[in-house]
Amino acid sequence: FDGEYQRTYSPEGINDIVKKANESGFLVAYNHPTWSLENATDYVNYNGFWAVEIYNHSCSNHGRPDDEHVFDDMLRFNKEIFCTCADDNHNYEDINSISGDSFGGWIQVNTNKLDYGEVMQALKDGNFYASTGPEIYSLTKDGDKVTIKTSACRRIFMVTKGRRSAVKISEDKNGITTAEFTLRNQDERFRITVEDFNGKRAYTQSYKA
Repeated sequence: FDGEYQRTYSPEGINDIVKKANESGFLVAYNHPTWSLENATDYVNYNGFWAVEIYNHSCSNHGRPDDEHVFDDMLRFNKEIFCTCADDNHNYEDINSISGDSFGGWIQVNTNKLDYGEVMQALKDGNFYASTGPEIYSLTKDGDKVTIKTSACRRIFMVTKGRRSAVKISEDKNGITTAEFTLRNQDERFRITVEDFNGKRAYTQSYKA
């Protein structure tokens, strides 16, 4: 921004700086809401965020849970927002330590080539998924049928904007690599979470049902 900017910690102040950042061409993410000690009375008043951090590896290593509920809350309040996973690494521990905060969360971008313009466009369009381990190979919707193909996992969940959810569970240790769900008119939106045998997860974006 030109000159000095006086930040104000209030919904109005946050919305103002997000608006200015958006106008300057930035993608503005809402990071680690739980670690920031915020709740729905705070974040439902925010506008203009590109994404919310659904998992922060540094926070997770220090006892703060995933922020899936924040993503769902914002979707229920009709915020158009994506989800990310990230490290937020500080490397206070050795990078190879079991308590290290590197290499725990990332996003996988779907582009035709590794090109700055294509990557940025995919990010703007939400053409990516967030992960702490599992891979998502494809997600297709044909009428009321949604099919997802993944790396071997233990469970695949579908959650909707409302209360309804569905799950497919592996019956053995070989895992499952595909799941099909049926949407209903009242679902409005859906997203899918993939969980492997180590409890690591991958998250799709939220889509209209």
